[in-house]
Amino acid sequence: MPDCDKISSVGYLYQVGVKETCQLHTHDFYEIFYIIKGKAIHAINGEKQVLLQGMLVFIRPSDTHEYAFLNHYDFEILSIGIECWIVERVCKYLGLDLAQFHKPKLPPMIMQDGAHCWELQKKLMRIHEKEKGEERQRYFLSIFPEILYQFYYDSNYQNEMVIPAWLSNVIEKMEKKDNFLRGLPRMIELANVSQEHLTREFKRFLGITPTEFINIKKINYGVELLLERKYDILEVCYM
Repeated sequence: MPDCDKISSVGYLYQVGVKETCQLHTHDFYEIFYIIKGKAIHAINGEKQVLLQGMLVFIRPSDTHEYAFLNHYDFEILSIGIECWIVERVCKYLGLDLAQFHKPKLPPMIMQDGAHCWELQKKLMRIHEKEKGEERQRYFLSIFPEILYQFYYDSNYQNEMVIPAWLSNVIEKMEKKDNFLRGLPRMIELANVSQEHLTREFKRFLGITPTEFINIKKINYGVELLLERKYDILEVCYM
């Protein structure tokens, strides 16, 4: 946590895009992050999850994580750093067992939707409006107990959103030009599963079909070639 935030024991960071986030890291404080918009991959403790708009995640000091692009998607994320003593104090106040937060391999995750989504976003963004120090700390302590209580009793998304290892491997390999230019047959070959199963899992975790995934890759690649003036439009179309 930056020194300028330590007087509040609460940090605030709003980032637009995966490129603004840190590479694989851990820290000595807790963190909650909220996905304001978009989609991304969350690499966490050796697993990969899909992050969607409205997701709220409670990162523990023992967690190691980073973010990555999900095909052509990007995201906006709001991160709140929380010094350990605040979490300990609120757990004690609510009668929650802090150790329960640390038992699962993956951090607690909940999905907000509808009015709850907008209300939570407003509450979290108000942190930035509060003067650093006692005012910000007081405000955060007024909203954090409800959030922590939800994480304790309502967390149920972390395992559902874990991308299976085989699918993660396919996605990673299909990032390579030599693979995505060979299209769907190459993806099925790499996956070593039926086309029906591949399509079902792509829709479940990425919200698109394998063909849509490949077409987006090809379009982006074609745009790059045109911008670099290496080929004309007709040549790109027949790749």
